[in-house]
Amino acid sequence: MYGSSTQYQNWTFKDEHELVKLRIQANSDFIEKFGINMTSVERAKHFLTIEEEHLMVRSYEHSLRDFCKKFRDPRDARIRMLPSVTTTAQHYFKRFYLYNSVMDYHPKEILVTCVYLACKIEEFYVTINDFVHNVRGDKKKAAEIILNNELQLTQELQFHLIIHQPFRPVEGLLIDIKIALAAVTNAVSRLGENLDQYVTDILFPSEQRHHLSVLIEAVRKIKKMVKNAEPPLSDTVRREIEAKLEKCRNQQNNPNSSQYRANYSEWDDEDLPIAAAPYNDDLGLGVERIRSPSAY
Repeated sequence: MYGSSTQYQNWTFKDEHELVKLRIQANSDFIEKFGINMTSVERAKHFLTIEEEHLMVRSYEHSLRDFCKKFRDPRDARIRMLPSVTTTAQHYFKRFYLYNSVMDYHPKEILVTCVYLACKIEEFYVTINDFVHNVRGDKKKAAEIILNNELQLTQELQFHLIIHQPFRPVEGLLIDIKIALAAVTNAVSRLGENLDQYVTDILFPSEQRHHLSVLIEAVRKIKKMVKNAEPPLSDTVRREIEAKLEKCRNQQNNPNSSQYRANYSEWDDEDLPIAAAPYNDDLGLGVERIRSPSAY
């Protein structure tokens, strides 16, 4: 099932280098678009570098996790956000910034949109009013930002919203293991055998030994990845990059800008802007791709 999924076919990459290339391209595309009349020196001072973008995304990934951890239903404080919602939201957030720059869409706005969309997909029912109860500041404005960004986020995810997670398979496996392990342990103790030998000789006999080496290598890589996980940015560094980002971000996607308000004030519920000349892959089931305000 996973092998035929959009996650495997469209969002599984060979290595980290592929991801870096996509992020560099997104950074370069934004700078080329908005720094067309600048010198290389001016661009370097004005725009975020790819390293600064990466630090911002990683920092907001920690913020996303903390937001989900602290989330409370205002009607029942005992209700906590499901781990599957957090994981799905993290996937959406990472995917979005493979093809988009933080200078185009600020992470603080995409973060909450990812979580709200993940709540729907993972069937964690919460109304938009209850959701924004967990957001600091103006609740009405937060709701508008999330709803305005939701379609754009879905489009950038190529409408691939199903995330295959390990929770349910592992839970089923553990249930089976708990039943089987008792019998195996009892049998091994009676026969005076070594349980390690059971794993190496029975589960992975000589003709399948190569599977064991692959498994061991995969576990080793996972341990290394966890060990080398980057800690959150210091408050000082984050404030410096945030200040630079506020100066160079796309104002058409900034809810605090006059350009953003002007774009959305021209629309009503029955007059959504549709791209007049969509890309080749923009047509699906006869529906054209809906663009964000910055696309016009």
